[in-house]
Amino acid sequence: MPNLHHLIAVLFSLMVSTQAIATTWVVHPEGTGDAPTIQAAIDSASNGDSILVAPGNYYVNLQIVGLTDLVLVSEAGSLATILDGSGFPAEQVITIASSDDILIEGFTIQKGKPNVIGGSFGGGVLVNASRVRLERCRFYDNRNQRGGAISLFGDCAGTRIRKCTFEQNTTTYEGSALWSNSEGDLEMHECIFLGNSGPQVLHANTTEPFLVTDCTFVDNVEAWCFYGGDFHGYNCTAVRNRGFHAVGASAFWNCLVTHNEFGIATGCVLHCNNIWGNAVYDLHEGCSPPAGNGNFSADPLYCGFEQDDFTIAQESPCAPSNSNCGLVGAFDVGCTATSVPSGRFENTSWSGVKNLFR
Repeated sequence: MPNLHHLIAVLFSLMVSTQAIATTWVVHPEGTGDAPTIQAAIDSASNGDSILVAPGNYYVNLQIVGLTDLVLVSEAGSLATILDGSGFPAEQVITIASSDDILIEGFTIQKGKPNVIGGSFGGGVLVNASRVRLERCRFYDNRNQRGGAISLFGDCAGTRIRKCTFEQNTTTYEGSALWSNSEGDLEMHECIFLGNSGPQVLHANTTEPFLVTDCTFVDNVEAWCFYGGDFHGYNCTAVRNRGFHAVGASAFWNCLVTHNEFGIATGCVLHCNNIWGNAVYDLHEGCSPPAGNGNFSADPLYCGFEQDDFTIAQESPCAPSNSNCGLVGAFDVGCTATSVPSGRFENTSWSGVKNLFR
């Protein structure tokens, strides 16, 4: 009997040790570390491994294929760790295919500008039939025909994008920040979209809800924030864009839509939104009237509109204490002024918006 107990203990120990084995690969820009490049670390990694990237500029065209539970994370955050695709003019910065639960966190992903005749997907990141988490990344100056910064292609159900910034990305056709034809459970949270160019910022060819919460859209002057699909948006703020929503059976709750060229066009259901001060119209035909479902149209009393501070005054009709709907917009009370001028269509820096997310 003691021998049997000993055998069981040995087998259990081996099983636990096998399950616990996971490697962290460290990469430095000068080629030192556990692997000479990020791609070499990816090629060497097994399921469950992590890759820790030191600060620096990396000119890359990364391929993640057939992996599960891989973590690719920067050591010092997105401002210090740059993944640059300018050295690969025909490729995305990162391509992820046939993989599951891939986390990419803390990088600037920039200058992915594939040049593919006949159509191309994703300038910064192309996700093909994979479940991915993108967190605390900055997408800057990427370009493609569908999805200037990101494309979700095939079954990408479960993909999450959180606390990412999208700046000056471009599409020639659909979705300067994101394009998706993926069905299933897709979500974006606490992202900011600044100065992106093209017909739309977010474009989805989906029939299932795409959840977007606590996001801010500023100075996307050529773009509608939402287009197509079935977006479910909560507590978003949109200022100085071409428009907020056009085309698609979407629904929005507690959003703040002001100072755009157009407000909300057709084909949506609205609950508890403040739609005010848009140049051509606040609401077009096909949407709930401003007074219906708790919607209203009133000056939100931004704390510092000209400085891109979109927190609201304590007296704002969007403040939780003054609204039957709770907080309206992405930002809570930030000042106590009794009268705050809101202004119209001033072009200012983006530093105020970005500082609100730091």
